[in-house]
Amino acid sequence: MACYSFGAFVLDPAARVLCRDNRQLEITAKVFETLLFLVQNHGRVVEKDELLAVLWPHTTVEEANLTQSVSTLRKVLDDTPKQHRYIATIPGRGYSFVASVVESPDSKLSELEEKRSQLVDRKSVV
Repeated sequence: MACYSFGAFVLDPAARVLCRDNRQLEITAKVFETLLFLVQNHGRVVEKDELLAVLWPHTTVEEANLTQSVSTLRKVLDDTPKQHRYIATIPGRGYSFVASVVESPDSKLSELEEKRSQLVDRKSVV
């Protein structure tokens, strides 16, 4: 299973771990699943109904549940709806993960951290 790196974060779906600057962050399973789905679909608008169906299959929940998961996720990522370095709200439609994502075919966090560092170093040189 692939790992994903974006900004200061590494997301390891196999280990169900989100790290920031090599430190594991504590997040709930639903917030992790929200992040994973958005990251796996980065660069496209994910409709609210699609997210609700994926995150709460065979369950009827209010849209407020999704809003709360995204709000919590933004706090974890130090993101805001207006700043949206990671998650952009598409009014009336859904959300889009807008940060650059580096995908690694395996779950070696150290290798992803190295790739992330190189990407950050290149951006600071420009």
